[in-house]
Amino acid sequence: MSKFTYLLGAGASIGSIPIISGFIDGLQDFAKFHKEFSLESELYESKSLIVNDLAQSQKEFVSKILDLCSRVNDHASIDTLAKKYYLRGDIPNLLELKTIINEFLIYRQLRFGLDKRYDAFFSAIISNNQKGGIELPDNINIISWNYDRQVEFSLGQFHEQTRETTDLNHIEKISKIAQVIPNALNNFEFNPDKFSLIKLNGSVGHYFDGTSDENMRTERFNVNLTKEYYSDQNNLHYIAQTGVVNFEKTKSRAYSIGSKDTPLYDEPFISYSWENTKLNQNIRTAAKKAVSDTEYLVVIGYSFPVYNRRIDKEIIDSMRPTKVFIQNHRDYIDGVVSRFRAFSKVEVEPIKTVDEFYIPFEYDFPEVNPGLTVSSF
Repeated sequence: MSKFTYLLGAGASIGSIPIISGFIDGLQDFAKFHKEFSLESELYESKSLIVNDLAQSQKEFVSKILDLCSRVNDHASIDTLAKKYYLRGDIPNLLELKTIINEFLIYRQLRFGLDKRYDAFFSAIISNNQKGGIELPDNINIISWNYDRQVEFSLGQFHEQTRETTDLNHIEKISKIAQVIPNALNNFEFNPDKFSLIKLNGSVGHYFDGTSDENMRTERFNVNLTKEYYSDQNNLHYIAQTGVVNFEKTKSRAYSIGSKDTPLYDEPFISYSWENTKLNQNIRTAAKKAVSDTEYLVVIGYSFPVYNRRIDKEIIDSMRPTKVFIQNHRDYIDGVVSRFRAFSKVEVEPIKTVDEFYIPFEYDFPEVNPGLTVSSF
């Protein structure tokens, strides 16, 4: 059975999440949301944090978002600004930037839902097993440079029990069956011969729990990402308050003891290719194991940027595919193909239509078991 690896970049989620060129506009929309959906001047108190005035904290959060927009305008991209902070050892500003990105991407997904291409893709490759649950193909894995949770939330739509719940148990079930790395599961055993989703730069909604540089906790999400659900005032309040509270948590940690390679308690796991923590190394090692027997590589919405080049080369050298399909907008695809050929001289087939995620004709679709319904994992 031939092995297929999907390599995803920002363009794979453009139906919900803006790419780098649209990031400033997206952040400004995020600030506008907080201005229009203002919190009350009230006390917030939890075991780890006290916020005396949520409304005042929200105003500061909005100010920080707009200030970040201004700073990004003076640089080639938000990634350039992040690397400048990293190289200078400016932990407070780097942590603040990561926190804003984390909350912004959570907001975008909860407010604007899924890129519909994910659902179309998974509906094509998922089968039902003998127990009536869903089954992901062993001969597909996904390597993603994206922080978003579009894959996990899309898979959640196929699991009946997750439609109206924020129970972490359901999120963890998705992480386990899809072998999502990184994740907040303590007893997770990775099998490179099964389906996996490996997120090279981390994932929104994951926060270091302070016990080590690898252990994390995860945010509660409702995986029923419908615009109608998150237009409800109570849910909008949840989005706004959670963003402000998480900002306050990381702000209070930003000047604590720490370094650019040592995560702090409540720090979101937003990472970059130039960071080299133990967790980053473990993720890259898992990715190379997962792709080692790849025959067909499908690249979707990814441009092979300079700052990811070292990691991209390591991963591509680990797989040595016999054929590569590169799917991107027709205005950009020639440049992407040219950059890929710096890594490999293997045959490349450009795919210029982007309305669906490309599935090669070489892929054999799984048989569907008759008479069974998708009910649980």
